[in-house]
Amino acid sequence: MAQTNENVVSMEKELFVRQVTRRGDQDQPAEIEQTSKSIKMPDSVEQGVNKLRDAERRLVPAPDDNSARSSRSKIQSVPRILRSHRSLDKYFEPRVLAMGPIHHDKCIEAEKLKYTLAADFIKDSGCTHYQLYEQILDRIAEIKDCYDNEATKCYDDDETLAWMLFIDGCSTLQFMHKIDRLEEFGMNRTQAAFARLDLFLLENQLPYQVLELLMSSNTKKEELFSSIQSLLNCRLLQQKSH
Repeated sequence: MAQTNENVVSMEKELFVRQVTRRGDQDQPAEIEQTSKSIKMPDSVEQGVNKLRDAERRLVPAPDDNSARSSRSKIQSVPRILRSHRSLDKYFEPRVLAMGPIHHDKCIEAEKLKYTLAADFIKDSGCTHYQLYEQILDRIAEIKDCYDNEATKCYDDDETLAWMLFIDGCSTLQFMHKIDRLEEFGMNRTQAAFARLDLFLLENQLPYQVLELLMSSNTKKEELFSSIQSLLNCRLLQQKSH
């Protein structure tokens, strides 16, 4: 075999080969023989080995619960490669109701509607707005962890983020609960149809934990939960029909 190659630059690498020898009885540890073998490794392979080692380090189990939580799927922005296709906007850009931190304030005309729905929800709940808001604020660290860091980086304080999620959560629940009576809140049928679609968009999501907290002390908890199930079932039927 030729020692030089015009296409590959070789480097000397020491590889340690561990070989387990024959075990004795179970009470005695296995003897391990360590030998070294010198081989020539091309640059491209060396780079591959380094990448493999990096990947192996990433496979190490998370040492604590916080690390485990950070690795789970989170609500995040759509990748830039998808944003370049204008025909895909309808899957992540809300047209009537903007929910959550990513598209907050993008549907300005609907902000007044959200506050109207939220006020009606609070009135029906049997709680004060402060009591409901405090439930979100008390758990804001967990709720914030449901989002990718990029989605919430513009929120300097937890109080502002908690208030936004509180209003969005209340209005979402009341929208679903009174979906057949939305004209009473100034929303026509066309707007209501687009709003239904907005609630399922990729970037326009609220953590379910927000809805759970707001329903937990509500006198109409069962009715609200049924409203969520009903909307989800309608969505599933629509998807199956297409």
